[in-house]
Amino acid sequence: MAGTTTTKSRVLVSFGESMIRYAPADPKREEGERHKPTLFLRSVGGDELNVCVALCQLGRQARWCSVLPEGPMGQVVLSSAKDSGVDTSMVLLKPHSDVGTFTVLPEQRTVHYQRHRSAFALHDPSRFEWKSTLIGQEWLHMTGITPLIADAPRASWDNALKEARAKGVPCSMDLNHRAQLGTLSELMDCVTPHLKDLEVFVVALDSLHQLAKLNGIEDKGDASHESAVRLMQRVAKHMEIRRLACCFKSRVPDLAGAQLRWSVLCNQDGSVVTTRSTHICHRPADQLGGGSAWMAGFIDACLENGLESLATSDGCTTALRRGDMLAALCQESAGDHSTVTRQELSTMEEKFAKIKADFLTRP
Repeated sequence: MAGTTTTKSRVLVSFGESMIRYAPADPKREEGERHKPTLFLRSVGGDELNVCVALCQLGRQARWCSVLPEGPMGQVVLSSAKDSGVDTSMVLLKPHSDVGTFTVLPEQRTVHYQRHRSAFALHDPSRFEWKSTLIGQEWLHMTGITPLIADAPRASWDNALKEARAKGVPCSMDLNHRAQLGTLSELMDCVTPHLKDLEVFVVALDSLHQLAKLNGIEDKGDASHESAVRLMQRVAKHMEIRRLACCFKSRVPDLAGAQLRWSVLCNQDGSVVTTRSTHICHRPADQLGGGSAWMAGFIDACLENGLESLATSDGCTTALRRGDMLAALCQESAGDHSTVTRQELSTMEEKFAKIKADFLTRP
């Protein structure tokens, strides 16, 4: 069940599709055995719902808006959301339709999606009343996955963002470009009209380079962290992005399975905040779910300290580090959904604060 928090509960709304995920229980099967019956682990995933679940586990209120099919498979997803404490009052049920699925393919190092004929892809946008849904809400989180799924999701996504702008509801967006759904150019045609309204726009490192190329921005293309940060500055300025964020990960050669995690936020004025010098070292049990958990941690800090906290370096650092920590803790267990409680997150933050204080007081 959801954790508890001493901060005032403030409601986040998110809109997007959730699917059923299938991952092989033994991803290292021999070549000649792949035709034999295989055990798969079934779980529920979808970035927008993942963010809602992670926040609810921290004791916050989150409302997920979506469409699911009537019947047992839709109930699998719906029950997963409800059991995590997510408000599903705006999840519509569509008869005679299917739930989207994605299958992890370890050999190809990718996933295979089946979602073009899902209930979400074929829903009626007029059934979502965004004017009433967003009244009194404190945050709207979206991703770039939704508008490329089909025309109906794109219309609902666009309507929600327009209504949030009209009501002054803060918005965040994780670009989360899925090449299987469409090109980055097609995605940015949808996203660009809303960029100036976003409090934070999150991109993956590969998407950052693609955005630079798409906009004719100089990109030296080298793999150094410093070069990536400079590119973030150029992209944020050229595209007039208020706050551009990117998460970074690096393998630790001497620690099997371990990785370093940190994040960077670049303001439109070129100023940069980073947690690189205080990175997190962890061993992920699952490579999925980290991005959603990072976003939830960042939003949680903004709700706790106020949006105005992002105007200061300390406030931005707090939000970035909480995202880093929640992502690392989330990936200690399998599945997309975070099970990290407020107490677990606070314990990690307290340990970090103590280590930092001890370091600063060294003679």
